[in-house]
Amino acid sequence: MRDLMIRESDIQGFTRHLKDQEYAGGSVEKYTRDIRAFWAWAGPGPVTKEGLLRWKSHLEAAGRQPETINSMLAALNCFFRTKGRGDLRLKYLKVQRKLFRSRERELT
Repeated sequence: MRDLMIRESDIQGFTRHLKDQEYAGGSVEKYTRDIRAFWAWAGPGPVTKEGLLRWKSHLEAAGRQPETINSMLAALNCFFRTKGRGDLRLKYLKVQRKLFRSRERELT
């Protein structure tokens, strides 16, 4: 499989694709921002599965919430899918849902 190099033109094309698919404006901005954040962190060079796993670990070590990390991974997964590189897809973090609210949040 050919190497994937992220370029500014790829990000702009991805943004156009999201708009063409009628994604909400906020979603387009967030997905674009998340792709740029990964690109800035990874630097030049081909994107590898190992590099993506390091990015995921970096986000966890930085103390990001699992929901935030998953939303960033969703942006990357969508980007790679549009580039025909579904093999670079990352799995989401498991998030345990809280069934009950804490006493502090209870209305009286």
